[in-house]
Amino acid sequence: MNYSEKTIKTSSGRQILIVGNFFALSQLRAFKDFVENSNYRLGTVVSTNFEHFIKSETFYKSDYTIEDVNNFGILKEIQDKFSNYLINREISISWVYASFSNRIRLHCDANDLAYNKVPKKLSDCKFLTFLFYCNLSWDSDDGGETIFCDDSAEAEIAIAYKPNRFLIFDSFIPHKAAMARPSPNDPRFSFICGLVRNDM
Repeated sequence: MNYSEKTIKTSSGRQILIVGNFFALSQLRAFKDFVENSNYRLGTVVSTNFEHFIKSETFYKSDYTIEDVNNFGILKEIQDKFSNYLINREISISWVYASFSNRIRLHCDANDLAYNKVPKKLSDCKFLTFLFYCNLSWDSDDGGETIFCDDSAEAEIAIAYKPNRFLIFDSFIPHKAAMARPSPNDPRFSFICGLVRNDM
């Protein structure tokens, strides 16, 4: 299968890699089955990088252990093609969340604001976020885009929620999930994994 790959930048110079159509349908079905059968609880935003994070917000979340991530298998599937983003990295945190309509507030996935320089290459980032859209089908009219901002939290880039798409991005980019149209049957599933360089 021919996959698509492109890198875009915020005006602050922080990079986002977008990869589409990478996995076979059988793999996508296995990923979807895995997240559907995860154990969910009410989760909350835990980051404190912006003042408005203190506002209450809940969503259905399943925290993944390293064993869960290995069993999920998605990072193993991309390690050959995208080794420059995975080599010498440890998983710092991982989870999947399921949303029927609510949005996720603006946040950064890296809390260490002392390390905030903008690397020239995405692979040089100390903290990377891997984000995978887990649904097998999704109507573009249903919303749920990921909104990325500059370092001043000004919204700049909207990346559509599309099946068989994953993103790798600088964890210091402020971002949020846009509101999605409520669905009685299939929530918006997203798998998130924090990757930290262990050679810095």
